[in-house]
Amino acid sequence: MKTESDRYDADGLQMIGHFAYDENDSKKRPGVLVFPEAFGLGDHAKKRAERIAAELGYAAMACDLRGEQKVIGEIEQVMALLQPLRTQAAKVRARTVNALKALTARPQVDISRVAAIGFCFGGTMTYELALTGADIKAAVGFHSGLQVTSPGDAKQIKAKVLALLGADDPSIPAESREAFGKMLSEGGVDWQITVYGGVVHSFTNEKADRFGAPRLRPLRRQSRRTLLETDERPVQGGPRVGRTSHRQTPSSRSHGPALARKNGEISRKHGNALIPILLEALWRALCCWMRRQREPRRYAVAA
Repeated sequence: MKTESDRYDADGLQMIGHFAYDENDSKKRPGVLVFPEAFGLGDHAKKRAERIAAELGYAAMACDLRGEQKVIGEIEQVMALLQPLRTQAAKVRARTVNALKALTARPQVDISRVAAIGFCFGGTMTYELALTGADIKAAVGFHSGLQVTSPGDAKQIKAKVLALLGADDPSIPAESREAFGKMLSEGGVDWQITVYGGVVHSFTNEKADRFGAPRLRPLRRQSRRTLLETDERPVQGGPRVGRTSHRQTPSSRSHGPALARKNGEISRKHGNALIPILLEALWRALCCWMRRQREPRRYAVAA
């Protein structure tokens, strides 16, 4: 597996993407954009791109967000810089569309089979890219913000949309999930939202808790047996409309919504028992879902 830097311009910035692919494979392959968290392009997104290339045989590019692969460590500064991207469609779309152009310009990439995944605000960027009408097969967000700049453009979306969220993420309440699903349904989009019980924000990032904020926490590793006992309960859906599902483990079912909390955080007493899903399980679920995008549609989501 080989990695290269890929330079491209976007929104007046010199971006440096992190491109990963199998140099021993001469055939064109599916391409995946990996949009990073709001802090910028760091090891978290780069490693995901490398895993996509190594484990799936795809070509993947982790995309720059701040220019020159700049990473910002202070949450207050990040939030201030994020505001224009949340409200100005032209700015955020320049950073997504130009990244897509850079990826599809690579000779290794089959431009008819391209998808985008993202983490935190990077997940929002995948939805913003889809809203442009970009010819991508899937837009997948992990703990992704659901507020987009142009919800009225949902009818332009060609991609299937997937959001993987924590039920206890204070930045993505149930109302936001409902509004996002409604937007996609009204646009005729094929969408799914999966909500993980007892999980807060940034659950895919093993270093998330270094900021000391209750809303940021990585998942703790659980046993394979716990994963096999996980239930999925559809609560909303319809053909070509979408579905929201909740995932629970035996421990989270037994405690229910009356879980002990302290300062808005799940208490230490229940903390580890309430983290139901391994990062590895999320990854495998995404891989299976992305493989399915290459097959003819053989199912309809039950109402």
